[in-house]
Amino acid sequence: MMVVTTNNRRSPTTPSVAFKDLERCVFNMHCFTLLFTRAGQTSAQDDKIVVTTHPDSSDMFQVTYSTPELRNAKKFVASFTAVLDYANDILTSMKHDTDPFERIQVGTSIHPLVMYHVGDMDDFATRDIIMNMLRDSLRFSVRLVPR
Repeated sequence: MMVVTTNNRRSPTTPSVAFKDLERCVFNMHCFTLLFTRAGQTSAQDDKIVVTTHPDSSDMFQVTYSTPELRNAKKFVASFTAVLDYANDILTSMKHDTDPFERIQVGTSIHPLVMYHVGDMDDFATRDIIMNMLRDSLRFSVRLVPR
């Protein structure tokens, strides 16, 4: 079972009481993962973006991008708005890629896994749904509790 509480990350000086209580539980817990797959490839060949809570700041996030071609993952720290802008830019660019991925899998800590075809990124409603899922996953603090 998961317990989900709202976390107002927009106000860095006044994080919610619920987030303060859960801070140890959600340390580096993933907020969302985006997997990018090409036809005929195994999951070990997927590009992957993982966004987690930042260990030192309740209003920042750590973004990790990894691809099989890179020896090391690339990491950076970003604000709530910057993470969403980054994700939206990637989803938008998918339709213009000359060596396109076939599918994008969206995984959040508060939603079931959802798989989309890259061609669906042309549909504003689809992109809006994905962005709402990502936005929600950044706003909520989640902790795992025994059933």
